Amino acid sequence: MPTYKELLESIEWKTKRKEILQRDRLKCTVCLNEKIIKDTLIGSIRFSHNTDNLSIFYISGKPIFFPLHLNIEKLDLRLYYNLKNDAVQVVAVKKANNLDELLEAREYIESFFKEHKSDQEHMLSFFSKALNISKEDLTMPNVQLHLKKTEWLDVKGLHVHHKYYQLGLMPWDYPEDALTTVCWICHKELHKDVKVPLLNEQGIQISTLTPCPRCFGAGMFPEYLHVQEGICFECEGACFEEFYK
Repeated sequence: MPTYKELLESIEWKTKRKEILQRDRLKCTVCLNEKIIKDTLIGSIRFSHNTDNLSIFYISGKPIFFPLHLNIEKLDLRLYYNLKNDAVQVVAVKKANNLDELLEAREYIESFFKEHKSDQEHMLSFFSKALNISKEDLTMPNVQLHLKKTEWLDVKGLHVHHKYYQLGLMPWDYPEDALTTVCWICHKELHKDVKVPLLNEQGIQISTLTPCPRCFGAGMFPEYLHVQEGICFECEGACFEEFYK
């Protein structure tokens, strides 16, 4: 019987994981990647060169390398990165957009509506035309706006979270609505606050799972990616005590 770590290294799970990450557009469904990029540096690309399977960027004269199977030479990209021991570690890459300006416009319009109780539909039409922004973008909830406007191309530290586990199922056998994308920080916080149910083969809950006491169910520590890809040495990526004890 393979260990849970070995199951997560299988081609079946890697394929399923990729499908879920792509479905969620490489976004943590809890924080929308805000916690991943918090306190990182923001880089601008001065020059890029694309080989068969490797993109090379230069930030402040330093080259960085990571797989990105896209022709990115003409894209306007924003890179979030950390500097450790004078080396550049890319955390995330996204296409640049006008989201910040759009959010500022929305804040102004909301404050305007509070002070002026006039015909809001008329004023929305006015601002939409004046700012060249659709009325839909001016009124939809911020979370939906982030999902619509931000296109991530590469994000480190994303996990696929199982909302429950069921006896008899392999990690990749679960329906899509039982799986969701979370960043490692939100994953750790989630397992601290929420007990993950364990179901029997008939789908009836029989217990809850116990998160690893060292990583709290995250399975890894991104700050130690240079050491065996940051895997938690306590649970070896299994996340729950029931899966490795």
